[in-house]
Amino acid sequence: MFAALACLATACAGTDKSSLAMTGSEAAAAAPIPPGKARLVFKRVSAVLYVGAPASVKVNGNSVASVSSGGTETVDIAPGPSAVSVEAWSYPGTWTVNLNAAAGHTYTLEISPRGDSFGPSLLGPLGGVIDSGVNKNAGAFEMKMVGS
Repeated sequence: MFAALACLATACAGTDKSSLAMTGSEAAAAAPIPPGKARLVFKRVSAVLYVGAPASVKVNGNSVASVSSGGTETVDIAPGPSAVSVEAWSYPGTWTVNLNAAAGHTYTLEISPRGDSFGPSLLGPLGGVIDSGVNKNAGAFEMKMVGS
């Protein structure tokens, strides 16, 4: 029994990360883009502000992903003009990025807490309502294109 465990431990010691199973998100990002589709990769920075609120992502008004702090999600979409938005259940308003997605291309968008939302958030829901009424792009998160 001890010999079998020792043998198993020795065999596993030489295993590198590349031979381990990928997470669902990593596998989706590594998979080929399906014909006639464009790929969106959402990478949320790891930050304390809004750490407990998932970033809810929509494409053309349809929910496509929920990204936690430090997380990554990959979504394949139809090519063409797309309004990509991010919001949080806990703070009014959305941040929107418009892009014209080309088939076969990958677009990486970084999601981060929107620093300008912190002050209004101190006033509770009323502060969030005022913030989203004043700013076109508002909400708890902001998003920017970091690669295409």
